[in-house]
Amino acid sequence: MAAGITLLILLVYTAWVIYSPVNFDKPTGTYVVGTTGIEVTDSSRLEDSVSNKHQFRRLLLQFWYPAEKTTGLQKATYHPNPDVFLGDVKKLFPDIPQLLLKRLAKATTNSFLNAPIAKTEKNYPVIIFSHGMDGMRFLNTYQMEELASHGYIVLSIEHSFSATGTVFKDGSRAGITPYELMEDEAFANRMVDKWSADQVFVINLAEKINSTPGNFFYGKLNTEKTGILGFSFGGAVSTNTLTLEKRIKAGINLDGFYYGHNYEKGFTQPFMELRSQPAPPEKVTDAELKMSHLGRERWKYVWFDEWNKRVTAYTKNVTETYYSYTLNGADHFSFCDLQLMAPFPWLLSPKTARIHELTNQYCLAFFDQQLKGIKSPLLTQHKKLLK
Repeated sequence: MAAGITLLILLVYTAWVIYSPVNFDKPTGTYVVGTTGIEVTDSSRLEDSVSNKHQFRRLLLQFWYPAEKTTGLQKATYHPNPDVFLGDVKKLFPDIPQLLLKRLAKATTNSFLNAPIAKTEKNYPVIIFSHGMDGMRFLNTYQMEELASHGYIVLSIEHSFSATGTVFKDGSRAGITPYELMEDEAFANRMVDKWSADQVFVINLAEKINSTPGNFFYGKLNTEKTGILGFSFGGAVSTNTLTLEKRIKAGINLDGFYYGHNYEKGFTQPFMELRSQPAPPEKVTDAELKMSHLGRERWKYVWFDEWNKRVTAYTKNVTETYYSYTLNGADHFSFCDLQLMAPFPWLLSPKTARIHELTNQYCLAFFDQQLKGIKSPLLTQHKKLLK
């Protein structure tokens, strides 16, 4: 009898965990966090991903920012179009159970929708974020909220037609880029150029928004203190954009292979990379290769043969600061929100919480040092993390 009751309790608890939404850790900064989104059009560029040859490039942007007076306001759900998001992710990763995806897609975040911007400071440094290939603008919510809580305005770009869950305000959808196309480095390099153009457009837009009276962010964006941050392919793009834009004062790459053709040109801005620990080519499993959409030879090329060569070329002219850290035990997806959907994290993803904590600590310390002038001993303490 007792064993039967215990088993029933375990079954009920397991079902409750699997069906319950993800809980995002509360940001550690002094500010509560607001969020709002907009759709914008770059009328200087035509969209090459559609048959309509007269359609301009459209982007969805999401802001996270220091807020105040949140009483009575609603907290944002993780994704405003969860069913579209779930459908797109299923096309990319058919083996991931939909129940786990729903835990993330329909979760409630710590950010308050359209909350008033905090008046504590005259303005706040700006950080531009780009997701990975077929990610979306919410992919690093754990990190966006943390940065905003410490006094940054984060502007996250959803790169249309290479993102999951994109729904424009007219109801039309964008779609995803087949991962297999990334095997062609010439194609990947063209995508780097396209996404870098998105980032430059958004930097210009931020300046325009900041100088337009009556705008929600009027006067609040310190565009003289702009940083750039990207995960995976977005990290590659952000690094590439550093070579194009002197207005960017500092950049971070979260585990993104250095696609693009500007690495030999290099840049001079302070830079940091956080890296995972991929398995050696002879030990990588078929499941890992399938998840990454890479063949074994491509895995060796991306993670081992070319990585150090390209980042060395990129940073050869950096006269101030360059940091490279490896997070021991991290895999590629440890740097984004996707790992949060695993139930029983203490068993299935025991290092995720610590990796997210370290990623937040080091990215915050780097941007504080480069954009706010706040020195941090954290950046020089050790080269390998999560020992």
